[in-house]
Amino acid sequence: YERGELKGEMFTDTPQAMANWVSAGRRVAIFSSGSREAQKLIFQHSDKGDLTDFISAYFDPKAAMAPKQETKAYEEIALSLGICPKDGLFCTDILGEAQAASKAGWQALLLVRPGNAPLPAGHGFREVTNLLDVC
Repeated sequence: YERGELKGEMFTDTPQAMANWVSAGRRVAIFSSGSREAQKLIFQHSDKGDLTDFISAYFDPKAAMAPKQETKAYEEIALSLGICPKDGLFCTDILGEAQAASKAGWQALLLVRPGNAPLPAGHGFREVTNLLDVC
């Protein structure tokens, strides 16, 4: 990453959406299967520039103390962020993750992006195709 040979690929709406959220007083946290160290490198060396100034926290399953499709992970993340789960919004492209976050009390929505697996009808979550539509 540091030599510029690898870049984290971001959708074109990502930097502006993150900037909008932060300027509106929201905190952005990342929960990924990859390590927190890898997440930082991906966002620091993204194809859209360094996005780390927008991110206040990074979580991986180890930090969240549970896999991404378990409710406990989202309970632990809310505790670590010092928020009530109902005040958090979790955006994902994986239905099981949205279900786990919702069960923990979070608001959750599903991102529908090119290359994602199709979602079943009637899943009950709001779908968004562009992060700029997340407010």
